[in-house]
Amino acid sequence: MGAKKAYQEALSKQGLSEEELREEIKTNLTVQACLEEELDLSSVTASDEEIQALYEKEAAESEKLPGLEEVRGQIEQMAVQQKKQQLISQFLQQLRKEADIEVLI
Repeated sequence: MGAKKAYQEALSKQGLSEEELREEIKTNLTVQACLEEELDLSSVTASDEEIQALYEKEAAESEKLPGLEEVRGQIEQMAVQQKKQQLISQFLQQLRKEADIEVLI
């Protein structure tokens, strides 16, 4: 019973009903599927050079960063995520450029 109460409290803190949460999840999944189909995000990879460059950047900002081989997987994920975000941003810019939007305020 505690988990259900915690769930309801979390919804309440976010100002959401369960139905609103379900709709939000549905929308997010639909957007993700559209982006995946349009941009083939699952095929995005990071080269060794990109991983090395990102590691060096992160190492310059943090003295406590372990060696590359210890954090390679995390750095690679960061590099891939950055590339995906860049693709999404470019795609959205292109959609906005092509869209005929009329603001009626």
